[in-house]
Amino acid sequence: MSTADKPDLPPRLVASFDNEAEMVVLYADHVRAVLEARADERRKTLDKAAQVADGFRCGACGMDGKAGSAIRALIDKQPTT
Repeated sequence: MSTADKPDLPPRLVASFDNEAEMVVLYADHVRAVLEARADERRKTLDKAAQVADGFRCGACGMDGKAGSAIRALIDKQPTT
């Protein structure tokens, strides 16, 4: 595969690829890493929200603990990458 067949890649990057399959694998690894980082960030955000929700109490009925439990259920249902 010549450099002309890989139009949007910098020359040094193009030279490092032996074939199209290698390029696809390297791209897939990058996408997987980005998705895993986003999933980890989502998990941390939901956990922090659950901790905050644990401190809330309904002013009308006095019920508490339900919001934190619901948020933790979202953490358990998180999509896998």
